[in-house]
Amino acid sequence: IDEFSENCRFTLKTGNSVTLPEVGQLYPGKEGIIYFKQDTTSNLLPDAFGLAPFISPPVIRNSGRKYILPRALKWAAAIAFPIGVAAVIGVTQYDRLSANFASHAGILSSAFSRFSSASLVEKKEAPVIPTLRLVQSEVQLPPAPVAEVPLPAIRLNDRFAVIVGAFRVQENAEKLVTELQQKGIEASVFDQSKTGLFRVTIGTSSNREDASQILASTKSKDISGAWILAK
Repeated sequence: IDEFSENCRFTLKTGNSVTLPEVGQLYPGKEGIIYFKQDTTSNLLPDAFGLAPFISPPVIRNSGRKYILPRALKWAAAIAFPIGVAAVIGVTQYDRLSANFASHAGILSSAFSRFSSASLVEKKEAPVIPTLRLVQSEVQLPPAPVAEVPLPAIRLNDRFAVIVGAFRVQENAEKLVTELQQKGIEASVFDQSKTGLFRVTIGTSSNREDASQILASTKSKDISGAWILAK
């Protein structure tokens, strides 16, 4: 299709006409306008082919008139059907059910007579009271409380310190110290870093082992972000 259309455009640009068999003819005009001339010897209209249209009249069916039950009667019929079936089964199986009931009644009466109060008095049988057995493996004891490591006194000349905050403004550092002291935690401003930060500590030590124990105890005091400073 692309090749055919390209050939048609090339032919029209050169000033020649293009003939489409049984359709018509294309030829160029002025200012690049393309004209089309129909082939009058051929008829391509759809109405000229096939049979003539036929319109059928509506079909009337003489079927018997259907009687439509009201909705209330439909519901009544739906409910009455299972009730009727149950009634028929009850009547037909009455003798069998009565015989079974009589046999079961005799079994029940004999069973109740065995455990009546009179029979218990005659046999001097006392009802058995179930006892509870406590399995030691199933007993869950509360966990033993973990003893907190008391924090040593803060000495500003110690080499190691557990830092819990560093602030550019000294008032903010002192505010944190006050909040920790209100919770019963000894705290103090340890020093001021070379960058000008005021560092707050909750414990100091001369060796790293003791400082690590102080850092571990901060978990029980809900203090996050603590770290060890080595001077």
